[in-house]
Amino acid sequence: MTNLAESELTIGLHGLRNGDLGNAAKAFENVLRAKPEDADALHYLGIIAFQTGHADKAASLIEASLKSRPENPDAENNLGTVYMAAGHLEKAEQALRRAIALNPKLATSHFNFGNVLVSRAKLQEAVAAYHAAIHLQANYPEALSNLGIAYRDLENLGAATTCFENALRYRPTYAEAAYNLGNAYRDAGRLTDAEKLIREAIALNPHNAKAHNSLGNILSESAKSDLALAAFQTATALDPASMSMASNVLSCMQYVIGVNNMHLQDAHNAWAERFSQQVQVSTHQHAAHKPLRIGFVSPDFGRHPCGFLSVRMFEHLDRAHIKPLIFSSRRLAREDDISNRIAACAEWRRVDGLTDNELTKQIAAANIDILIDMSGHTSGHRLGVFALKPAPIQMSWLGYVGTSGLPTVDYIIADKWHAPPDQSNLGPERFLRLSDGYVCFDPPQEVGEVTDLPALKNGYITFGCLNNATKLNTEVYDSYARILAQVSHSKLIFRFRGLD
Repeated sequence: MTNLAESELTIGLHGLRNGDLGNAAKAFENVLRAKPEDADALHYLGIIAFQTGHADKAASLIEASLKSRPENPDAENNLGTVYMAAGHLEKAEQALRRAIALNPKLATSHFNFGNVLVSRAKLQEAVAAYHAAIHLQANYPEALSNLGIAYRDLENLGAATTCFENALRYRPTYAEAAYNLGNAYRDAGRLTDAEKLIREAIALNPHNAKAHNSLGNILSESAKSDLALAAFQTATALDPASMSMASNVLSCMQYVIGVNNMHLQDAHNAWAERFSQQVQVSTHQHAAHKPLRIGFVSPDFGRHPCGFLSVRMFEHLDRAHIKPLIFSSRRLAREDDISNRIAACAEWRRVDGLTDNELTKQIAAANIDILIDMSGHTSGHRLGVFALKPAPIQMSWLGYVGTSGLPTVDYIIADKWHAPPDQSNLGPERFLRLSDGYVCFDPPQEVGEVTDLPALKNGYITFGCLNNATKLNTEVYDSYARILAQVSHSKLIFRFRGLD
């Protein structure tokens, strides 16, 4: 390399390290004029392209650098990061495997490798990668925090909490670790601690929409729905494109005193207008299959109200007339005995991780006659799929009491109690009313049969409220108080996660 090129390379590196990307890029381009295949200049220009939001260009430049100098672990590491940002996860994994093979002692390669493995749902391998990074660099809060996320996804809440706490110990101002620890405390039912940590995360980064959304979830579960609603609204204002955060506003509104049906109708219609895509509904006559192919979509096919209230239905469907297909977005680690019972009597498809477009294509390819949403606007819903109308008839059942707001959902399955005959729906759907109950409760088998009323032994009536605390407010308390006042010596038990 000429002295001029070497000088330009030094100038470029100085600019890159000091954030002067424009002059750094000019210097590296001058190097390439003198030596078009210079590996370092190509590599550094790739880094600049990535930092300025041009991932595809960055990948091309770093690939050219590696063609010029094949065995460069730093370039392979950066190429893996670029591939991941561009969504090329398989390529990212391959690049990072090469980086680690070339230099097993580069902690950032193991860290980036763990990130890719998490994105590819290879959680156990990701845990090993993060541990390798931490072994090489003990004070590595980013690796500790991401290791905690992997443990949390593996349902190892204790290990996850320890990781987040250690990340904050190394860097007390690490907003992401405070956010993650707050969510771990929430999972453990430590709502007071969770609120404290999430508020710290917000103080460190007030524009973090996810943190405001988590604060809303915590306040909601602390029976503070009015404050939760304000937090959800802040989150939505910070991230208007988030469908799930906007749905949290709608779900929370159901339990806020002073919100009436007109408020709910307007809010759901506004949500649908913002997030539903223009769908050209086919006028082609759909020939129904025999047996009828009915698809069910939910993340809650397990030990959850949706699971308990539907498992008996799935077990007693007439297979001569109905073929049920389950599109479950429940994580594999969270599947349980109820999941297994449903899977045993239906075609079970795991769709966790699929985009709305990918899931829509899978449902359409399955030739579904009727598609049923079992989530509404609750956590983990896939209403974005229903907005794309992958089935000729679409319905809502069990998971949400009101309208979805979507004109592409045709019916709400209800009963005369849930939707009295004189009540019309607030949204575009029509009611399909069953004559009696619209769900099938399955008593937990471990409880056994209760033959005698506890009141006969205790000498007083015990009422129980085992509802999510989201549903509790002063009007509910007043109602319960009036009931207790009319039943002499009666008691009331509240029980739900966090209420202790």
